[in-house]
Amino acid sequence: MLLFVYGSLMKHGPNHFIIQSTAKFIAQGTIKAVLYDLGVGFPGVVEDKNADEVYGEVYELPDDEMDDLDQFEGYNPADLGESLYIRKLAEVRTLKKETLKAWVYFLAPKRLKTFSHSVIPGGRWI
Repeated sequence: MLLFVYGSLMKHGPNHFIIQSTAKFIAQGTIKAVLYDLGVGFPGVVEDKNADEVYGEVYELPDDEMDDLDQFEGYNPADLGESLYIRKLAEVRTLKKETLKAWVYFLAPKRLKTFSHSVIPGGRWI
C-alpha cells in the first residue's frame, strides 16, 4: 500500500517513528489540497482540486498497518461523522513527474472549524 504523508509522519516529523521500521520511502511529491496549521502540533489538508500543491512524501507500507494508522489518525470508517481524518486514495505527482495513487489522510471538512487554523503558504509543513 502507498501512503502520502505531509505532516508529523514525514521523515523529520515528530511521529515518523510510527512508520519508520516498516515503511519504504518511494518518492517526494505533491497533492492538490490546502494545507492548514491547526495550531496543535500537526497539520491537516483539505482536498481541493483547484488548490495549490501540498508537499509530502510517499511510502510503501504493509497492508496490515492500516488499522493502526487509521486509529492514530482518528479515522473510523464505520463512523465517518466522528472521524478527525478521512482516508482517501488521491493522485500524487512525484517530483520526477510521475503520477501515483496513494492513500492520504484528509482532514474531515467539518473538523476544520474546531481548530484555530491558518493556511500554510507554500504547502510545506516541515
